[in-house]
Formats: sequence, C-alpha cells, structure tokens
Amino acid sequence: MKTLDRLRNVLASIGADSMLVSQPENVRCLSGFTGPQGAVVVITSDRTVFLSDAGHELQARNETSLEVDITADRDKRLSELVGNARMAFEANHVTVSALRALNGKLKAEPIATEGNVEGMRLVKSDEEVALLREAARITDRAFAHVQTITRAGTTEVRVSQDLERWIRLAGAISAGDVTVSSGIRSAAPRIAPSARPLQQGELVTLGFGAVVQGYHTHLTRSVVMGTLTLRHLLDLATAAQAAAVAAVGQGVYAREVYGAARDVLERHDLADAILEPVGHGTGLRSREARTLAADSSEVLAPGMVMTVGPGVYLPGVGGARVDEVLIVTERGGDSLSEALNRPAST
Repeated sequence: MKTLDRLRNVLASIGADSMLVSQPENVRCLSGFTGPQGAVVVITSDRTVFLSDAGHELQARNETSLEVDITADRDKRLSELVGNARMAFEANHVTVSALRALNGKLKAEPIATEGNVEGMRLVKSDEEVALLREAARITDRAFAHVQTITRAGTTEVRVSQDLERWIRLAGAISAGDVTVSSGIRSAAPRIAPSARPLQQGELVTLGFGAVVQGYHTHLTRSVVMGTLTLRHLLDLATAAQAAAVAAVGQGVYAREVYGAARDVLERHDLADAILEPVGHGTGLRSREARTLAADSSEVLAPGMVMTVGPGVYLPGVGGARVDEVLIVTERGGDSLSEALNRPAST
C-alpha cells in the first residue's frame, strides 16, 4: 500500500479527514522537497497539496510531483483546502501560537497526533540506504583523519573544528552534532567541545557523522591517548557494543538489544554506568524513533537503520563509547561502516 493511502487509513482510525504535515523531515518524506522549515503538506480525502509561499516556489516545482499551491496567507488557504473536514496536525511540531491561529481559521477543532509519518519512515528504501552508505563512507574516512590530529596539547574545540571542516570538504552537508570530550569530561556523553587540551594517559571520546542529501549517519569512538589508566572502561564499552550488535535482528524487540548490552555491564557490577538508550533510529534526522531502551516495545524489521553503541560513564572518572550505524536484515544487523569495531590508539 502506498504511503499516502496508509496515512489516510490511519487518519480515518483517529477520526480525522485530513492532515497538516509540517515537520520538515516528514514534508520531505511525502513530497521530496529538501528545503528548510516553512513548507507544509496538506492531505485531504482526494488531494495531497504542497503548500508554501513564493520563496519556495521554484525549488518546489523542481523537486516535488505533488500539486503545488503558493499563497501569501497559508492559514487561510489551509482552511479552504480542508473545508469542513476535521484535520490532524503534528503535535510535536506545531507551536501553541500556531495552533491558536489555526483554530481561528478552521471550521472543526483539529486533532493532535504524533508519530504517524515517522513510523512510515522507519524502513528505508534502497535509495535511502545508498545515501546512508555514502554518508557512512565519509564518516569512516573522517575517523581515519581525526586520528592523525588527536594529539596531546590539541584542544577539544580545535579537533571538532578540524573534523567539521574535513567532513564538509569530503562532500557532506555537515558533520551533524560533533562531540569531543576528554578526561573526566568524557563521562558526559553529549557535552560540547571545550578549550581543554588533550592529555596523555586519558580517553578522548569522539562523536560525529556525515549528512548526505539530508540523510544522517553517526560514529562514536573512544581514542586512547598513549598509555591508558582506564582500559577497563574501554574494554567494557567495546564488549557491550559487540553484544548489542549481535542481538540485532528481524523480529527482535528493541529492548532485547538494550538488555544484551546491560548484561555485559551487570557481570562487572557496572550496570548503572550505562545510560539509556544504547541506540536509536537514524535517517532524515540524526535521532529518529526506534530507541533501543529498556522499556521499548518496538520490534525490529528489515530495512530499519539505527545506531547501536552503549556507553560506560563514571561521573568524575571518565567514560567510553563505541557505536556505529547498522541496517536490520533477515540475517541480523549489517554495519554501514567499515571502521573497525574496536577502539583506536594515537
């Protein structure tokens, strides 16, 4: 069944006759439009309309096969398209003020909904996987490069700036969220790079990716700076990641992947050192649904793409993380990355 037909069936099940899609990644999924925030897709019982202002007209007519409607008053035009139908909207994207404005134009109270288009984005097409593989290829090369610049005395922010520049020059739109954390700062998984110089005998955790035509990949590696005093953290992170990767497969509950990583740490009395989740979906956003967490009821299916990589974090001491992007297949989980699944040394 085509995506739009499936979506109309979902809308009917919640009592909606139409839908406003405004999340940029969901707009792209339905229309092919790659522009930034501002354009929307309006789905009715018999029409699917790309609605925007004149600033997006040229790009829209080049990129989408949907009916293109250009207007200076989007809310008014939206109410005309919807008519008396009850409209669903994406609650996680429409602001309170925007909803208030819509309520003043629509004839029926809109219905808040979440996750409908996102759920349809989980299984990737062959074309999407090809873009993700290209992003992973750039990420692999970036990892080889960053090891040549990660040296004692170089600051975290200098490494992050060099990495971002290198990935862009390699052909990506951006490097996504770049993190470089060293010493005790490595115990904070998403801390911003600082002016702290890297030092011998410590861990440096590098998190980065590549974005190719809107599709995101990510790689995290903990790099050894000379002789390491926290080798056990790195070894445990690597073992936990290997267990999580081995657990990925068709029909597997996402929570089972989390459990496989946690079991490794429990055997070393470090279960509390793992932070949820141990992975998440990736695609048109760096963090999509399908979170690998203890309470997840989601079931993995072929074509889903996700990062898998538990971290081991001890506040005031340090942390280590090893992750990569996998695609779920009938055989298990295949890595999109060629980077070796082991920590590197500099």
